[in-house]
Amino acid sequence: MTCHVREGTILTSKPTASIGVPHPLSYSPRLNTSEYCGGCHQFDIHTPQTHPFEGVGGRFSLASPKGAGRTRLIVTRASQTITQDRSATDPDEPPIPTQPGIEQEYQEEPRAQHTLDEFRLSAAAARGESCQSCHMPAGQGGAGHNWPGRNSTRMLQKAVTLTARLDKAAYRTGETLQAVIKLKNDAGHRFPTGDSVHAGILDVWLKDGDRTLGREVFVMAQGTEGRRIFEALRPHGRVRGRRAGAPTLEAPERDDTRLLPGEEATLVFRQEVDGRLADAAEPVLRVRVFHSAIHPGFRNTRIDPKLSPMRLIREEVLRVKVTASGVARR
Repeated sequence: MTCHVREGTILTSKPTASIGVPHPLSYSPRLNTSEYCGGCHQFDIHTPQTHPFEGVGGRFSLASPKGAGRTRLIVTRASQTITQDRSATDPDEPPIPTQPGIEQEYQEEPRAQHTLDEFRLSAAAARGESCQSCHMPAGQGGAGHNWPGRNSTRMLQKAVTLTARLDKAAYRTGETLQAVIKLKNDAGHRFPTGDSVHAGILDVWLKDGDRTLGREVFVMAQGTEGRRIFEALRPHGRVRGRRAGAPTLEAPERDDTRLLPGEEATLVFRQEVDGRLADAAEPVLRVRVFHSAIHPGFRNTRIDPKLSPMRLIREEVLRVKVTASGVARR
């Protein structure tokens, strides 16, 4: 109804639609354009506190008051705060802490989606494609109406290319392990796009079995959320103030850490090869990319009532070799 119903008639993008349909039908070529999708995916809400759809954890119900000739929308607020810890359901998830006060800040900040503007910057738009080209792929009987996107692992995998490599085949104690990681956004809009509560997660994890030797996380998010979470994951502050040997991750430091369409970001993970790494049985560097429908900072708040899991979309596992007297131990 949102897409097709206007002023008592049903819109169609097919100029030769059957005349035998049991309802009014109007031809609308605009239905095939990206601008049409922008009606829902391109907006600014400057005062969300007064917007009818902005109830925190809102429940929406339809009711017909006595004497009313049409249905009205009633918005109620959920008073219960979710307190379960989502990380307990999947200990393998990146260790991203809940951010105190982030829910209140979110309620006070403007809402914005600029997906249409992002798409106009993409190679897909330059080729003459539209939002529908990817999200309503043609099939039997016409365009599909499942709208694959963040709900589809396959679509998320198509959106991001991940490559990772170590700078040396083997390391000695006292040297610095360095991994160059490249993230490329192949989608026709930012990764991630849409609501500001969406986030992309890069988890770089140096481990030996169940033992963590070093770990850094980079969050791709809209506005200042990404940078705030990223800094929160660095308890020792910036590189200069960190303890000797602590891992570091050089990553884009900007207010909006999401990737533009076609953008390739280079991140560098560094870790000193100390005694723990030299004595490790089977050290590996695990590099993973997740999509999180709800920004991890909102965990345990009413913004995340379903405790949405992160969806793993890309992974590279690099075996780490440490040498003794120039001879590889593994």
